[in-house]
Amino acid sequence: MIQQLSFAEIAAKIHPDTTVIGIGSMFATLWPLVNKSAWMVRERCPRVWIALGEAEERVVELPQARQAGRPLVLAPECAPR
Repeated sequence: MIQQLSFAEIAAKIHPDTTVIGIGSMFATLWPLVNKSAWMVRERCPRVWIALGEAEERVVELPQARQAGRPLVLAPECAPR
C-alpha cells in the first residue's frame, strides 16, 4: 500500500492513453514497492514504457524519441520490456 492506495488502485488510475510512466522512490529500501508497482502497471498497460528508479531524464527522453520516430537509446542500466 502506498499513500493509502493498493497497487491495483494505483494501476487503475492510469489513463488509457498514457504512453510513459516513471516510478521512483527516495530510498533503496522501497525498491520492492517500486518493483511491485511496475508489475501492476505492466499488467494493466502492457504497451506503456516504464522508467524505474532515478529515471527523471529517461521519462523525458522516451516520449520525445517516440514522437520523433527516433530509436530509443537506453543507458546501460535500462532495459526495454
